Amino acid sequence: LTGNIGSEGALILTATPLYDAKGLITACLLLRENADDSSVLRDEAKRLFLISIGVAALFVFVLAIFLTRQLLKPLRRIQQVTQELSAGMYGVRTEISQCDELGELAKDVDVLALRLEEAKQESAYLDRLRDDFISSMSHELKTPVTVIKSSTEALQQGLIAEDTRQTYYDVLYQEISLLERLIQDLTDLNVLRNEKYPLQQEELNVFDVLRDAVRSQRLLAHEKDITLDDKVAEETLYTCGDYARIRQMFVIVINNAIKYSSPGSQVRIDYSAHEKALTITNWGEEIDPENRARIFEPFYRDKNTKEKGVGLGLSIAKEIADRHNIMIDVKSCSGETSLSFYFKDTGKE
Repeated sequence: LTGNIGSEGALILTATPLYDAKGLITACLLLRENADDSSVLRDEAKRLFLISIGVAALFVFVLAIFLTRQLLKPLRRIQQVTQELSAGMYGVRTEISQCDELGELAKDVDVLALRLEEAKQESAYLDRLRDDFISSMSHELKTPVTVIKSSTEALQQGLIAEDTRQTYYDVLYQEISLLERLIQDLTDLNVLRNEKYPLQQEELNVFDVLRDAVRSQRLLAHEKDITLDDKVAEETLYTCGDYARIRQMFVIVINNAIKYSSPGSQVRIDYSAHEKALTITNWGEEIDPENRARIFEPFYRDKNTKEKGVGLGLSIAKEIADRHNIMIDVKSCSGETSLSFYFKDTGKE
């Protein structure tokens, strides 16, 4: 019911009957509301609703801008890094650490940058090796070629007396032998570095090969007054490999040990069955720590050494060891230098 009652203005009356337990009407509940107040409340509710929608829309807009910027920031960084990578700046990184798809993408870009940087360093290293190789080859070839040329010219022009010609022939033979060895060493090194070149695979006792190598070096040891002590002559260690190449590896190392030993000292060979390690030790000049890793580089020779050679022997020995899965370790202290071979793939005991 609506209507005007006195000075209260428009009213809205709502009545509802009240029943007793028997279902009879016993009373009536009358609710009264001012119609003007209801309209005000509706208007206020409408206004608050519109304000809420506006605030929510503004919040969503601000949030969208924030999220967009948060999303675009790593994308722009990734784009910047890829552009720098394409320009050859391989040391750059995204520095993004997020646990989402963008984080995974940034991680992949960083891995790519690392691989490119490593490839660049490897390329620079290979360039240096090539330059060093050319320089070393030029140096190694220059001396024997010069000696051969000058000696041959002197012999051709009859400038050499009859009683001294044999000396010149001996010099020519030595220099030609040096060139022949250089060519053979380069061939061996090139072949061993080629993984497609097959090595003979047969089961063999490493110490049979070692005894063979020791026998070939006894004369040199005797000439230099070096005792070649092989206490492990009766040991056994079976492995699969190329007999000739493993023998070559032992010959190179034993020969090197004899050459760089002090006169009157010894070259000792020891074996650890527990580690399957064979160690060749000599006493002479100590190898500086910074040079130990370089002794296996092609053409590397200590600038203070008086021994002749082209510096390829230990490089060849290292390649043979690598092809047979043999680890090499070098130690040098107080004039005692040892080179150990660790055999991993052994056959029968």
